[in-house]
Amino acid sequence: LGTVHWPGDYFYYLSQFVQGRTSWFTSFDLYTNDFLQKTWVGWVNVFLGRLFSLAGINHFLAYQLSLIIFAVTFLGLSYMLIREIFPDRKKERIIAFFLFTTSNALPKLINEGGRWSLSYYDFWFNMGIPFNRLGGVPHHLIARSALSLAILLFVWFFRNKGKRGLFLLGLLLTGFVLGS
Repeated sequence: LGTVHWPGDYFYYLSQFVQGRTSWFTSFDLYTNDFLQKTWVGWVNVFLGRLFSLAGINHFLAYQLSLIIFAVTFLGLSYMLIREIFPDRKKERIIAFFLFTTSNALPKLINEGGRWSLSYYDFWFNMGIPFNRLGGVPHHLIARSALSLAILLFVWFFRNKGKRGLFLLGLLLTGFVLGS
């Protein structure tokens, strides 16, 4: 199926992509009878489904392409943020980006059956694990991208006095995406 998470969630998100063929932002929850009207919940998936359907791309491929597009977007924005932190130090920038993309959180030494091994702590939604941070579902990658963009816009807001209105508009839009 190409899923990296619980299949029930995958089909719920996929149903929102499918409903994007006929709607821009609202969808029905097809997996419950509790909500009989269209809702704004999952509007990002519906909107992406709409954009991809206009391009003639089916919902299965749209979902997978969204993962790739927004993982690359998140990595790109994160690198831009790292570049703001280390503007004149390319080596430190490369090391920071490498650690960002490959590091595990909180390594631990474990003894199982008399054998020692190096492992890591893993818990639900652990962003320290690279495949959790760089995988998942489109709306999580969009949220991570929006958060990176918001921090970047905030930095640029204080560094560039002349374009503050543009940065405030960008912060407003990223805030809306994050808030919803």
